[in-house]
Amino acid sequence: MLESYDRVNLKAMLQGFWGLTSRELKKWMKEPIILLMAIVQPIMWMVLFGKSMNIAGIFSPTILDEINIPDIRVPGSLLNPSIDGLVTIPNYVILENLRSTLSMISLKAMVSVFGVSDYFSYLAIGMISMITIFTSTFSGMSIVWDRRLGFLYKVLSTPVPRSAIILSKVFNSVIRSIFQSTIILGIAIFLGIRFSSTFSLLNLLAVYLAISLFSTGLSSLFLAFALRSTRHETQMAIVNLFTMPLMFTSNA
Repeated sequence: MLESYDRVNLKAMLQGFWGLTSRELKKWMKEPIILLMAIVQPIMWMVLFGKSMNIAGIFSPTILDEINIPDIRVPGSLLNPSIDGLVTIPNYVILENLRSTLSMISLKAMVSVFGVSDYFSYLAIGMISMITIFTSTFSGMSIVWDRRLGFLYKVLSTPVPRSAIILSKVFNSVIRSIFQSTIILGIAIFLGIRFSSTFSLLNLLAVYLAISLFSTGLSSLFLAFALRSTRHETQMAIVNLFTMPLMFTSNA
């Protein structure tokens, strides 16, 4: 008898969970402008700032291409061991040494400031994090609107377990975060993101696992706040309180 009751509860849980998740995803797909804006903004950041604000460009060896450096003649007496007459150093030798020096300065500057050798790659991964943060923090808004429009009370009057309501919101947030992050990652690859030579499929799976866990934690936290919020203004204030400091903790 107890096993039959548990089986019925599990069935109601899964049916309610999938039904509510499908509803959230259908609402999202019916508003493609929301998805478009969520993807366009990170792309703008990557294209405009990922390339233009790359401090490595300040020390790029290519800045020497337009400079006409003449051969340099130095007295042989300055050399060790010294020789008679003048020694000519060809301009191509000077240019190669300057390019090597500028490349080293560029690399050290990037590593010391950002911890990576390519600013665009650094910013592209940051955009994936930003997508996950905003998608997860705004997941609680749907609870507030469901309560305000009366849909939440209708669901609570059904046999659907209350845990299914929360889990469907969290799962929807995770799916949206992974989907949008995949698009951003694909565009970043097209624009020239650099991966480590040791980057493998396992590392990629670890990235998606990190996105899933991060999204699950954040969406659960803000859903907990949303359960106590009766107005969307309150939830927006809570979201801004958390997201603004999170954005300024990055040195991007």
